[in-house]
Amino acid sequence: MLMMMISLIMMVYTINMNYKLMYSVMTFYYLVFIILFFSEFYSFMNLKMIYYQMFSLDNLSYLLIMLSLWILLLMLLSKNNSSMKNKMYLNIHNVLILLLSLTFLMNDYLMFYLCFESILIPIFMMVLGWGYQPERIQAGLYLMLYTLFASLPLLMSLFLFMTYFNSLFMNYLLLINLFYLEYNWLIIIWMSMTMFAFMVKMPIYMFHLWLPKAHVEAPLVGSMLLAGVLLKLGGYGIIRMIFLFKCVFINLSYYFICFILLGGIYSALVCLNQTDLKMLIAYSSVAHMSIMTSGLMTLSYLGVQGGVMLMLGHGLCSSGLFFIGNIMYERFNTRSMLVIKGLSNLSYLMNVLWFIMLVNNISAPPCMNLFSEINLFISLLKWSYLVFILLIIYMFICSCYTLYLYYMTNHGKMNLVYSFNNNNLRELLVVIMHLIPLNLYILKSEIFYFIY
Repeated sequence: MLMMMISLIMMVYTINMNYKLMYSVMTFYYLVFIILFFSEFYSFMNLKMIYYQMFSLDNLSYLLIMLSLWILLLMLLSKNNSSMKNKMYLNIHNVLILLLSLTFLMNDYLMFYLCFESILIPIFMMVLGWGYQPERIQAGLYLMLYTLFASLPLLMSLFLFMTYFNSLFMNYLLLINLFYLEYNWLIIIWMSMTMFAFMVKMPIYMFHLWLPKAHVEAPLVGSMLLAGVLLKLGGYGIIRMIFLFKCVFINLSYYFICFILLGGIYSALVCLNQTDLKMLIAYSSVAHMSIMTSGLMTLSYLGVQGGVMLMLGHGLCSSGLFFIGNIMYERFNTRSMLVIKGLSNLSYLMNVLWFIMLVNNISAPPCMNLFSEINLFISLLKWSYLVFILLIIYMFICSCYTLYLYYMTNHGKMNLVYSFNNNNLRELLVVIMHLIPLNLYILKSEIFYFIY
């Protein structure tokens, strides 16, 4: 009921602002879907899955579709009136709605792969068409080459798997026995190719070089989409495929988890050396995705539950951080934290928004990130007590770079005198729409108990 009221308020706001008719129609389209999802969720929350031939819907798909619709709606609200006059942007937005919904609904691995990779096309067009600097061409090439290079072996493994089992339906492959001795080599090839494809999409450290470039050169809506939704496709794919070969993966999980945790710690250390605002937020996403992936690879119930919660929480929090960073870029015309100083002297409201969003980023209660990291840490400690030291180092460094970001932007002596415009209603509304589900979702935490 609360989300329905919020949606109606947003609808009234967009109509009263006299935006284009297309903008109001698309907003209404989103709100209808969001209201239906929130209202109908309670009726089938306890069902394991709903199948209809090639499509399937369970709680995991449902939550990620709801996150996608919410982030895409906030992307529309984040653009001002003049940006809505571009029909190409609206068409790309509609294509993203369709592809993201199909990706999370597909029950066939091949169709999932096609939708999974097709999302790169509108993102590539966003980076090239609405990027800020000439380096956007290099960032777009990095995005395409990294993801396609990693996903082509996955496509070949799907064809190879089809020759042995004559089916690629998820519900069928989970029921049959995949662990005969004569197929062990095939399962190992499948697992290595699958992990490589989704680690690049997450991304995990050493496969992450495309992400900072894409974030820095992408427009605001591209950064919100990358951080809010597209990074979650890797985690969704790992959850869908890792249980196919869990008997083989148990013997190799030690190497994967240690490698991913060390990469997350190093990504957090890189954040302490950044002066570019968007680059720091991008590397923090790599660190958060590392702890989420390591929890998923424990193959425990708490690990999967905490990983899904962190995917939702990080999607909302990281998208909000990029939006606030873009507000500062519009005021100061720079992303360098060496220039952006003394914000608390210019706008107390921006200071409060930074503080609340960064507090959520380090998992303070009642944020969804807190409960997700508790589940992830418990699953990792239950898997091995030796990771305790790595987790302590990870938490300490994450707190350090968060305090570093807050201090560098909000405190210190101003280098220049600016004519600073206060926040308008649209910007405040977008930030609040990030914070409300991020902090109130935990009141309905039982929806995460039937994830998989």
